Amino acid sequence: MKKSAVAALLVCASPTFAEDAKKIEEVIVYAHPLSAEGLSQASTVLEGNALHEKLGANIGETLALEPGVQSARFGKAVGRPVIRGLGGPRVRIMEDRIDTLDVSVTSADHAVAVDPFIAERIELLKGPSTLLYGSGAIGGVVDVHTGRIPHDVPTDRLVGGLESRYDENVDGFSNALKLNGGKGRFAWHADLSWKDGDDYDIPGFVESAGLRALEEEEHEEEEHEEEVRGTLHGSAFESDSFAVGASLIDDWGFVGLSVSGIEAEYGLPGGHGHGHEEEHEEGEEDHEEGTPTLEMEQTRVDFELGLSIDGDWLQSMNVRAGFNDYEHEEIEPEGEAGTRFTNEAMEV
Repeated sequence: MKKSAVAALLVCASPTFAEDAKKIEEVIVYAHPLSAEGLSQASTVLEGNALHEKLGANIGETLALEPGVQSARFGKAVGRPVIRGLGGPRVRIMEDRIDTLDVSVTSADHAVAVDPFIAERIELLKGPSTLLYGSGAIGGVVDVHTGRIPHDVPTDRLVGGLESRYDENVDGFSNALKLNGGKGRFAWHADLSWKDGDDYDIPGFVESAGLRALEEEEHEEEEHEEEVRGTLHGSAFESDSFAVGASLIDDWGFVGLSVSGIEAEYGLPGGHGHGHEEEHEEGEEDHEEGTPTLEMEQTRVDFELGLSIDGDWLQSMNVRAGFNDYEHEEIEPEGEAGTRFTNEAMEV
Protein backbone atom coordinates (compact mmCIF):
# COMPACT_ATOMS: atom_id res chain seq x y z
CA MET A 1 0.00 0.00 0.00
CA LYS A 2 2.81 2.39 0.80
CA LYS A 3 4.56 1.85 -2.56
CA SER A 4 1.31 2.44 -4.44
CA ALA A 5 0.66 5.64 -2.54
CA VAL A 6 4.14 6.98 -3.30
CA ALA A 7 3.82 6.12 -7.00
CA ALA A 8 0.43 7.83 -7.18
CA LEU A 9 1.89 10.93 -5.54
CA LEU A 10 4.72 11.11 -8.09
CA VAL A 11 2.35 10.70 -11.00
CA CYS A 12 0.11 13.48 -9.72
CA ALA A 13 3.05 15.83 -9.03
CA SER A 14 4.94 15.35 -12.30
CA PRO A 15 2.75 17.71 -14.43
CA THR A 16 3.33 20.45 -11.86
CA PHE A 17 7.09 19.95 -12.04
CA ALA A 18 7.00 20.12 -15.83
CA GLU A 19 4.95 23.31 -15.73
CA ASP A 20 7.35 24.98 -13.27
CA ALA A 21 10.32 23.97 -15.41
CA LYS A 22 8.95 26.05 -18.28
CA LYS A 23 9.01 29.17 -16.07
CA ILE A 24 12.75 29.22 -15.41
CA GLU A 25 13.99 32.83 -15.41
CA GLU A 26 16.26 33.77 -18.31
CA VAL A 27 19.77 34.83 -17.27
CA ILE A 28 22.01 36.66 -19.79
CA VAL A 29 25.75 36.72 -19.09
CA TYR A 30 28.05 39.26 -20.76
CA ALA A 31 31.82 38.70 -20.98
CA HIS A 32 34.86 40.25 -22.65
CA PRO A 33 36.10 38.64 -25.87
CA LEU A 34 39.53 38.20 -24.27
CA SER A 35 38.29 36.54 -21.09
CA ALA A 36 40.32 33.43 -21.87
CA GLU A 37 43.46 35.53 -21.38
CA GLY A 38 42.45 36.40 -17.83
CA LEU A 39 41.79 40.09 -18.59
CA SER A 40 38.08 40.03 -17.84
CA GLN A 41 37.11 41.50 -14.47
CA ALA A 42 33.80 41.95 -12.74
CA SER A 43 31.85 44.86 -14.16
CA THR A 44 28.68 46.72 -13.27
CA VAL A 45 25.88 46.56 -15.83
CA LEU A 46 22.82 48.80 -15.66
CA GLU A 47 19.87 47.85 -17.84
CA GLY A 48 16.13 47.36 -17.72
CA ASN A 49 14.35 48.58 -14.60
CA ALA A 50 17.62 49.14 -12.72
CA LEU A 51 18.72 51.60 -15.39
CA HIS A 52 15.37 53.42 -15.54
CA GLU A 53 15.30 53.87 -11.77
CA LYS A 54 18.75 55.52 -11.75
CA LEU A 55 18.49 57.65 -14.89
CA GLY A 56 19.66 61.23 -14.42
CA ALA A 57 20.05 64.31 -16.57
CA ASN A 58 23.66 63.34 -17.39
CA ILE A 59 25.82 60.22 -17.36
CA GLY A 60 27.56 61.17 -14.12
CA GLU A 61 24.29 61.59 -12.23
CA THR A 62 23.06 58.24 -13.60
CA LEU A 63 26.06 56.36 -12.20
CA ALA A 64 26.58 58.42 -9.02
CA LEU A 65 24.96 55.81 -6.74
CA GLU A 66 27.16 52.94 -7.94
CA PRO A 67 29.88 51.76 -5.50
CA GLY A 68 33.08 53.78 -5.88
CA VAL A 69 31.50 56.27 -8.32
CA GLN A 70 30.72 59.95 -7.88
CA SER A 71 29.67 62.67 -10.29
CA ALA A 72 31.76 65.75 -11.08
CA ARG A 73 28.67 67.91 -11.46
CA PHE A 74 28.73 71.37 -12.97
CA GLY A 75 25.08 72.28 -12.91
CA LYS A 76 22.34 69.94 -14.09
CA ALA A 77 23.55 69.54 -17.67
CA VAL A 78 27.17 68.52 -16.95
CA GLY A 79 28.39 65.55 -14.96
CA ARG A 80 31.29 63.17 -15.68
CA PRO A 81 31.77 60.02 -13.58
CA VAL A 82 34.61 60.00 -11.05
CA ILE A 83 35.66 56.41 -10.34
CA ARG A 84 37.64 55.72 -7.17
CA GLY A 85 38.77 59.34 -7.06
CA LEU A 86 39.94 59.42 -10.68
CA GLY A 87 38.19 61.50 -13.32
CA GLY A 88 38.77 63.53 -16.48
CA PRO A 89 40.88 61.70 -19.09
CA ARG A 90 41.49 58.86 -16.61
CA VAL A 91 37.87 57.74 -17.10
CA ARG A 92 37.00 56.88 -20.69
CA ILE A 93 33.37 57.32 -21.76
CA MET A 94 32.28 55.47 -24.89
CA GLU A 95 29.21 55.13 -27.06
CA ASP A 96 28.83 51.58 -28.40
CA ARG A 97 32.53 50.76 -27.86
CA ILE A 98 33.73 53.94 -29.61
CA ASP A 99 34.82 57.10 -27.78
CA THR A 100 32.23 59.86 -27.48
CA LEU A 101 34.70 61.99 -29.50
CA ASP A 102 33.73 65.20 -27.69
CA VAL A 103 35.88 67.58 -25.61
CA SER A 104 34.39 66.83 -22.19
CA VAL A 105 37.80 65.75 -20.83
CA THR A 106 39.34 69.19 -21.44
CA SER A 107 37.31 71.06 -18.81
CA ALA A 108 34.94 70.31 -15.94
CA ASP A 109 32.16 72.43 -17.46
CA HIS A 110 32.02 70.55 -20.80
CA ALA A 111 29.09 68.15 -21.20
CA VAL A 112 29.41 64.55 -22.42
CA ALA A 113 27.81 64.22 -25.87
CA VAL A 114 25.72 61.14 -25.06
CA ASP A 115 22.28 61.17 -23.47
CA PRO A 116 21.67 58.40 -20.89
CA PHE A 117 17.96 58.48 -21.70
CA ILE A 118 18.57 56.72 -25.03
CA ALA A 119 20.79 54.02 -23.48
CA GLU A 120 19.72 50.38 -23.59
CA ARG A 121 22.56 49.30 -21.32
CA ILE A 122 25.44 51.01 -19.50
CA GLU A 123 28.56 49.04 -18.60
CA LEU A 124 30.98 50.25 -15.95
CA LEU A 125 34.45 48.66 -15.98
CA LYS A 126 37.11 48.97 -13.30
CA GLY A 127 40.48 47.41 -12.60
CA PRO A 128 42.73 45.61 -15.13
CA SER A 129 39.88 45.10 -17.62
CA THR A 130 40.21 48.79 -18.58
CA LEU A 131 43.58 48.01 -20.21
CA LEU A 132 41.62 46.68 -23.19
CA TYR A 133 40.72 50.31 -23.96
CA GLY A 134 44.15 51.91 -23.61
CA SER A 135 46.57 52.73 -20.83
CA GLY A 136 45.02 56.17 -20.28
CA ALA A 137 41.78 54.80 -18.85
CA ILE A 138 43.34 53.80 -15.52
CA GLY A 139 40.32 55.02 -13.56
CA GLY A 140 37.65 53.12 -15.43
CA VAL A 141 35.55 52.81 -18.56
CA VAL A 142 31.89 53.70 -19.08
CA ASP A 143 30.34 52.18 -22.21
CA VAL A 144 26.85 53.36 -23.19
CA HIS A 145 25.12 50.87 -25.49
CA THR A 146 22.46 52.58 -27.60
CA GLY A 147 21.43 49.88 -30.08
CA ARG A 148 21.55 52.42 -32.88
CA ILE A 149 23.14 49.82 -35.18
CA PRO A 150 20.87 46.75 -34.88
CA HIS A 151 22.52 43.33 -34.60
CA ASP A 152 19.30 41.31 -34.94
CA VAL A 153 15.95 41.62 -36.68
CA PRO A 154 13.16 42.16 -34.12
CA THR A 155 10.61 39.37 -33.84
CA ASP A 156 7.90 42.03 -34.15
CA ARG A 157 7.94 44.46 -37.05
CA LEU A 158 7.73 47.44 -34.70
CA VAL A 159 8.74 47.69 -31.05
CA GLY A 160 9.64 50.71 -28.93
CA GLY A 161 8.65 52.97 -26.11
CA LEU A 162 8.15 56.54 -24.92
CA GLU A 163 9.31 57.87 -21.56
CA SER A 164 8.63 61.27 -20.04
CA ARG A 165 9.68 62.64 -16.65
CA TYR A 166 8.98 65.91 -14.89
CA ASP A 167 11.41 67.52 -12.44
CA GLU A 168 9.63 69.98 -10.18
CA ASN A 169 12.83 71.56 -8.89
CA VAL A 170 13.89 72.75 -12.36
CA ASP A 171 10.34 72.90 -13.78
CA GLY A 172 11.45 70.87 -16.80
CA PHE A 173 10.78 67.65 -18.69
CA SER A 174 13.05 64.81 -19.84
CA ASN A 175 11.62 62.83 -22.77
CA ALA A 176 12.89 59.93 -24.86
CA LEU A 177 11.37 57.97 -27.75
CA LYS A 178 12.89 54.80 -29.20
CA LEU A 179 11.64 52.62 -32.07
CA ASN A 180 13.04 49.40 -33.53
CA GLY A 181 11.70 47.53 -36.53
CA GLY A 182 12.58 45.28 -39.39
CA LYS A 183 11.56 42.53 -41.74
CA GLY A 184 13.42 39.72 -43.44
CA ARG A 185 17.12 40.61 -43.46
CA PHE A 186 16.64 44.33 -42.75
CA ALA A 187 16.48 46.02 -39.32
CA TRP A 188 16.27 49.71 -38.39
CA HIS A 189 16.39 51.92 -35.31
CA ALA A 190 15.32 55.48 -34.50
CA ASP A 191 15.42 57.52 -31.30
CA LEU A 192 14.71 61.05 -30.11
CA SER A 193 15.34 62.77 -26.81
CA TRP A 194 14.60 66.27 -25.61
CA LYS A 195 14.92 67.77 -22.16
CA ASP A 196 15.04 71.17 -20.49
CA GLY A 197 15.07 72.85 -17.12
CA ASP A 198 15.18 76.28 -15.52
CA ASP A 199 17.62 77.48 -12.87
CA TYR A 200 17.12 75.05 -10.02
CA ASP A 201 16.31 75.82 -6.42
CA ILE A 202 18.85 75.42 -3.62
CA PRO A 203 18.24 75.53 0.15
CA GLY A 204 20.63 78.36 1.01
CA PHE A 205 23.04 80.94 -0.38
CA VAL A 206 24.89 80.46 -3.67
CA GLU A 207 28.20 81.46 -2.09
CA SER A 208 29.72 79.93 1.02
CA ALA A 209 29.67 81.68 4.38
CA GLY A 210 33.42 82.30 4.22
CA LEU A 211 33.26 83.91 0.79
CA ARG A 212 30.33 86.10 1.80
CA ALA A 213 32.17 87.26 4.92
CA LEU A 214 35.22 88.13 2.82
CA GLU A 215 33.12 90.14 0.38
CA GLU A 216 31.48 92.05 3.23
CA GLU A 217 34.93 93.08 4.51
CA GLU A 218 36.04 94.20 1.06
CA HIS A 219 32.88 96.22 0.42
CA GLU A 220 32.11 97.43 3.93
CA GLU A 221 32.36 101.06 2.86
CA GLU A 222 30.33 100.48 -0.29
CA GLU A 223 26.68 99.66 -0.71
CA HIS A 224 26.66 95.88 -0.69
CA GLU A 225 24.04 94.25 -2.89
CA GLU A 226 21.70 91.58 -1.61
CA GLU A 227 23.18 88.08 -1.57
CA VAL A 228 21.79 85.53 -3.99
CA ARG A 229 19.83 82.85 -2.16
CA GLY A 230 17.43 80.06 -3.07
CA THR A 231 18.26 79.81 -6.82
CA LEU A 232 21.43 78.77 -8.63
CA HIS A 233 21.61 81.17 -11.56
CA GLY A 234 23.16 79.71 -14.69
CA SER A 235 21.95 76.15 -14.08
CA ALA A 236 19.25 76.22 -16.79
CA PHE A 237 19.72 73.85 -19.71
CA GLU A 238 18.12 72.56 -22.91
CA SER A 239 19.16 69.56 -25.00
CA ASP A 240 17.88 67.68 -28.07
CA SER A 241 19.26 64.57 -29.78
CA PHE A 242 18.26 62.22 -32.59
CA ALA A 243 19.56 59.09 -34.32
CA VAL A 244 18.60 56.80 -37.19
CA GLY A 245 20.33 53.53 -38.03
CA ALA A 246 19.87 50.43 -40.16
CA SER A 247 21.53 47.05 -40.67
CA LEU A 248 21.55 44.26 -43.24
CA ILE A 249 21.60 40.93 -41.39
CA ASP A 250 22.20 37.44 -42.81
CA ASP A 251 23.84 34.11 -41.97
CA TRP A 252 27.27 35.58 -42.72
CA GLY A 253 26.82 38.36 -40.13
CA PHE A 254 25.64 41.95 -40.42
CA VAL A 255 26.64 45.40 -41.65
CA GLY A 256 25.11 48.60 -40.33
CA LEU A 257 25.29 52.39 -40.32
CA SER A 258 23.84 55.08 -38.06
CA VAL A 259 23.72 58.89 -38.09
CA SER A 260 23.13 60.85 -34.89
CA GLY A 261 23.22 64.42 -33.68
CA ILE A 262 22.91 66.37 -30.45
CA GLU A 263 22.42 70.06 -29.67
CA ALA A 264 22.59 71.56 -26.20
CA GLU A 265 22.55 74.97 -24.58
CA TYR A 266 23.25 75.33 -20.88
CA GLY A 267 24.49 77.84 -18.36
CA LEU A 268 27.73 77.75 -16.41
CA PRO A 269 26.78 78.38 -12.78
CA GLY A 270 29.32 80.45 -10.88
CA GLY A 271 31.21 81.21 -14.06
CA HIS A 272 31.83 84.83 -13.17
CA GLY A 273 30.53 84.79 -9.63
CA HIS A 274 27.58 86.79 -8.36
CA GLY A 275 28.20 89.80 -6.20
CA HIS A 276 31.23 90.90 -8.26
CA GLU A 277 29.44 92.67 -11.09
CA GLU A 278 30.47 96.15 -12.04
CA GLU A 279 28.01 99.01 -12.27
CA HIS A 280 25.38 98.39 -14.93
CA GLU A 281 23.57 100.83 -17.09
CA GLU A 282 19.96 101.46 -16.32
CA GLY A 283 17.63 98.67 -17.48
CA GLU A 284 20.31 95.96 -17.63
CA GLU A 285 19.81 92.71 -15.76
CA ASP A 286 21.98 92.13 -12.71
CA HIS A 287 22.53 88.52 -11.74
CA GLU A 288 22.11 87.01 -15.21
CA GLU A 289 24.81 89.40 -16.42
CA GLY A 290 27.47 87.34 -14.67
CA THR A 291 26.39 83.98 -16.11
CA PRO A 292 27.97 82.69 -19.32
CA THR A 293 26.31 80.00 -21.45
CA LEU A 294 27.59 77.20 -23.62
CA GLU A 295 26.17 76.12 -26.99
CA MET A 296 27.15 72.63 -28.16
CA GLU A 297 26.49 70.77 -31.41
CA GLN A 298 27.68 67.36 -32.60
CA THR A 299 27.03 65.26 -35.72
CA ARG A 300 28.24 61.67 -35.69
CA VAL A 301 28.31 58.75 -38.15
CA ASP A 302 28.89 55.18 -36.92
CA PHE A 303 29.67 52.02 -38.91
CA GLU A 304 29.87 48.38 -37.83
CA LEU A 305 30.61 45.15 -39.68
CA GLY A 306 30.30 41.75 -38.00
CA LEU A 307 31.28 38.53 -39.79
CA SER A 308 30.65 34.95 -38.67
CA ILE A 309 33.49 32.96 -40.25
CA ASP A 310 33.68 29.73 -38.20
CA GLY A 311 37.01 28.79 -39.74
CA ASP A 312 39.77 26.62 -38.31
CA TRP A 313 41.85 29.56 -37.13
CA LEU A 314 39.39 32.47 -37.34
CA GLN A 315 35.93 32.32 -35.79
CA SER A 316 34.59 35.84 -36.26
CA MET A 317 35.55 39.43 -37.07
CA ASN A 318 34.12 42.78 -36.00
CA VAL A 319 34.98 46.20 -37.41
CA ARG A 320 33.72 49.32 -35.61
CA ALA A 321 34.24 52.92 -36.74
CA GLY A 322 33.02 56.35 -35.66
CA PHE A 323 33.30 59.74 -37.39
CA ASN A 324 32.57 62.95 -35.54
CA ASP A 325 32.08 66.68 -36.19
CA TYR A 326 31.87 68.57 -32.89
CA GLU A 327 31.67 72.26 -32.03
CA HIS A 328 30.78 74.36 -29.04
CA GLU A 329 30.99 78.03 -28.16
CA GLU A 330 31.16 79.61 -24.73
CA ILE A 331 29.06 82.77 -24.84
CA GLU A 332 30.07 85.55 -22.47
CA PRO A 333 27.41 87.44 -20.46
CA GLU A 334 27.60 90.31 -22.95
CA GLY A 335 26.53 87.91 -25.75
CA GLU A 336 29.90 87.56 -27.48
CA ALA A 337 31.58 84.20 -28.12
CA GLY A 338 34.57 84.09 -25.79
CA THR A 339 35.90 80.60 -26.61
CA ARG A 340 35.20 78.20 -29.48
CA PHE A 341 36.06 74.48 -29.56
CA THR A 342 35.96 72.34 -32.69
CA ASN A 343 36.81 68.67 -32.99
CA GLU A 344 36.72 66.50 -36.12
CA ALA A 345 37.72 63.01 -35.05
CA MET A 346 37.66 59.42 -36.24
CA GLU A 347 38.15 56.18 -34.33
CA VAL A 348 38.35 52.67 -35.81
